[in-house]
Amino acid sequence: MKKMNRIIVVSVILLCGMAQANAAITNVAVVGESTAAAPAIITPPSDLLNGCIDAGGQVGFDEAQGVLLGAPLYADDGVVIPAGTVVDSHMIFLNVPLSVGSAKQQAIWTFKKPIIAVMSDSGGLYEAASSALLGATATNYFTSPSPTTPGCTGAAPFNARGLEASTQYVHSACPNTNDCYTVSDNQIDLNMWVASAAGDWVRVITQGALEVTIAIKDEGEHKRKCIENHKREQIRVTIFGNANVEVKQIDIASLGIEDLSVRIRDNDGEHGKGHRKGHDKHKGNKSCKVKDTNHDGFYDMVCNFSGDASGISEGSTLLELTGQLKNGVPIEGSDTVCVR
Repeated sequence: MKKMNRIIVVSVILLCGMAQANAAITNVAVVGESTAAAPAIITPPSDLLNGCIDAGGQVGFDEAQGVLLGAPLYADDGVVIPAGTVVDSHMIFLNVPLSVGSAKQQAIWTFKKPIIAVMSDSGGLYEAASSALLGATATNYFTSPSPTTPGCTGAAPFNARGLEASTQYVHSACPNTNDCYTVSDNQIDLNMWVASAAGDWVRVITQGALEVTIAIKDEGEHKRKCIENHKREQIRVTIFGNANVEVKQIDIASLGIEDLSVRIRDNDGEHGKGHRKGHDKHKGNKSCKVKDTNHDGFYDMVCNFSGDASGISEGSTLLELTGQLKNGVPIEGSDTVCVR
C-alpha cells in the first residue's frame, strides 16, 4: 500500500440523546389533489395543543432523536418497537385556522432513515403515551391551557386528534379514505382532510442512532487540516469514553467515515479493510488502541482509518461517522471539514 501523506485527528465524543447534525426530515412534496397551502418542514413549535398552532398545509418537524428505548413502544397495526431499539421521532400535522374551514392535502414526506412505525390513531392515544419520551424538548404537549398562549387548549388525547380512519389498532392504506397513509422504506405518503374544529396529528418513528460529536483537527495543532480528495487518505480517530460509554464495547469493524474504513494490520504487517476476525487481540491487530488519552479517568479508543477519498466533494463538506456497539446499538456523528 502506498504510504499516506495526510494524518488527521478526529476527536469523537459519544453522547446519548443529542440532536442530529443532519436534518432527519429531508423533503416533502405535494402529490395529487390539494386544497391547502404548500407543506413545510419547520422548527419545533412552543406548543402542540390543538388550539395553539395553525398551518395552512401539512407541516412536520423533528422531535427527540437518538432515543434508546427502555421499554417497548406501541404503534399502528399492532407494531411493537422493542426495548433496546434506538429511534428518532417526528411529528406531522395539518391544523387549519378557523377562517379557512377545511382543507385536504396529500404529501410524500422523506426521512433520512427508514420508517419503523407510525402513530396515527384517531384519539391520539399512542401519541399521548409517547410524548414524554419522544416529544421535542422545548415543546408543550401536555399543559392545557398553554402557559405561553393564553386561552389556548387541546392536549392529546382527544376525539379526532389523529386520522379519523385510523383506530388504535389498524390504519387504512391510501387511497381508500381521506385520512390514510402508505409507508415505503423512508417515505410516508400521507393524505389528510381536516376541518377547523380539529386537525390531524401523526407521529412517525424512524430508525435512530446514538449521536456522536466529531471534531477534526490537525495533530498537536488547533487549526483544521484539509483532506486531499485526489488520493488515498489516512485519518486517526480518537473516541473519548465517559461515564455513559465504555469504548471497549464499540464494534471496531462497523466504524466508517464515507469510503474510509478502519485500517487493520495483521501479523504480517499487511493492511486491509476491517473485519471482526481481525480484531482479535491475539491476532496481532494494531488498528485501534485503548488508553486514557485525556487523563479524565475514562478509557478512550484511538483508531486509524484509510481509504479512497476521491468520492468526497471539494470544498467544505459534512462527513459522517457511522458504526455500532457490540450489542448492535448504532452510533453516528458528523462534522464539517475542508476537502480539496
